[in-house]
Amino acid sequence: MLPLLRHLRFGLPNAFLATATLLAAAGGPWLWGIFAALPGYCILDEMFGRDRETPEYRQTWLLNFILLVTLPQLGLLYFVFMHHLGSGDPLGFIAGLKAVTGYDFAVAKERTGAFDIIGGVLGLAVFLGSAGVNVAHELLHRTHSPRDRLVARWMLAFSLDTTWPIYHLRCHHRLVATEADPITSRRGEHVAPYIVRAIIGTNRFAFEHEAQRLRGKGQTPWSLQNRALRGQLMSLTLAAACYAIAGWPGVIAFALIGLHGKAYLEAISYIEHYGLIRVPGTEIAARHSWDCHHRLSAVFLFNLPRHADHHRHGHKPFWEVEARDDAPLMPFGYGTMILIAFVPPLWRRATRPALERWDRELASAGELDLLASQRQNAPAN
Repeated sequence: MLPLLRHLRFGLPNAFLATATLLAAAGGPWLWGIFAALPGYCILDEMFGRDRETPEYRQTWLLNFILLVTLPQLGLLYFVFMHHLGSGDPLGFIAGLKAVTGYDFAVAKERTGAFDIIGGVLGLAVFLGSAGVNVAHELLHRTHSPRDRLVARWMLAFSLDTTWPIYHLRCHHRLVATEADPITSRRGEHVAPYIVRAIIGTNRFAFEHEAQRLRGKGQTPWSLQNRALRGQLMSLTLAAACYAIAGWPGVIAFALIGLHGKAYLEAISYIEHYGLIRVPGTEIAARHSWDCHHRLSAVFLFNLPRHADHHRHGHKPFWEVEARDDAPLMPFGYGTMILIAFVPPLWRRATRPALERWDRELASAGELDLLASQRQNAPAN
């Protein structure tokens, strides 16, 4: 592959975001085309096979630009979609678009019904949970860059999830694959109750951590110094922007998209460590994270599926993360794994052989002992 094309392939999520914005502008049944990106991606991901290469990337400024431009693209997609929900044109977008391009958005708005809006909400949630939240994850690990971490927090504000970075950096990477980690899914645990447990656990830690941190400095937790509270204000700011465009229907749609996008994020966390066990206090190894080497999963999720190496070397930028031979391997790509996670019989059938291999070939003696003690209280997988 030519060096420039090797870089630009990571711009595919941006191209899909731009296409989604055009579909939002078209309105009507085209809004369901945004949601169609999910099953389409899953099918193509299985067709394109696996890729284990870690080539050298010299134009890293381009890769960073691809990440940072995702935030304004996501904002533009929301901006266009919210105009389908309002009764007027409070910001002059419809009139301005017609004056500049000749396109009459008002006509598209008139042919957009409630069923079409549902498709738009589902579609925006897909892009929020994939492009938005995933890019935020990459950027929040750049602890040396206040700019990148601020962009990450604004992306997470769309999914009402600005407390997630507080937990993720301070606990998940330390507690992964142990029972103390609320975002490590356990064997036999269904994804729906897991999502509830993960949301409660991460938010509880974030607010308690910030309160303790500020009290240790002699400050009140009820201030803008509290990053958990400040994050809620960021989400409220975006909700207020939606209200300015579309009134309360815009706020309701913003909340529904955010909660649905958050569910996708937690579903990703669910598949990344499902059923893997580590004895607390022992070294975090590649065997404590599921790897996925599917080509499109790597491109669309910026190498997040190479999750074992990410947990071993969290400081690596996404273009340096490697596929590991000593990690358990997912049988399908990320999109497919997320979808079947919501169908427990399919999930058990897909994961059982890989878990049996983990028990037989990868687990340590201590982990097998811990697994045996846990099985008495856990549902069978």
